[in-house]
Amino acid sequence: MSTLRTAALTVASGLVLLLTLSPLPASAHDEMIEATPSQGASLGPDDPPYAAFRFSGNIFPEAAFVSVVDPSGADVSVGEAVVAGDTVSREFKPGAPGTYTASYRVTSSDGHPIDGSVNFTYNGPGPSDPSPDTPSDATPGATDGSGESDDASSSADATTDRDYSTVAIIVVATAVLVIGTAVAISTLRRRRR
Repeated sequence: MSTLRTAALTVASGLVLLLTLSPLPASAHDEMIEATPSQGASLGPDDPPYAAFRFSGNIFPEAAFVSVVDPSGADVSVGEAVVAGDTVSREFKPGAPGTYTASYRVTSSDGHPIDGSVNFTYNGPGPSDPSPDTPSDATPGATDGSGESDDASSSADATTDRDYSTVAIIVVATAVLVIGTAVAISTLRRRRR
């Protein structure tokens, strides 16, 4: 009967180890922690025309959306949203001075959708005012001559840089549990013969 107790103790120890090392569900979901421009910010013609949102965890690039609308409600977003790890950004083309709204909708690392918006003021020249000269190569997402956007390549690097340590711990703990159970069963069978 002591062999049966040993087997049961081995299995129970393995289960305790597995439960101890496996992650528990988070009690809080990811959230937006920084916006550029920030809520209530005032931008001028010399400020970079892009909206960026940083979150408390990585976001899925396939489900990221950013939109910027001008005071009349027209979408002034340019290009596509670019994701780099925990940040999503998108350029926009400011027009008339006034209050703009930058909105986001993403799927966070914990699988939950996050959406929201910030309002900011643009105090630059209007469409009929003379606009300052801005170099075309100073915009985010410019290419380096190879045809590949710098932002796009850094986004690809960020999405492939995943942390698999939790998965490795679970796999090792499960292997220990399975091997321990197999050894206990094998020992029990040998002793009964």
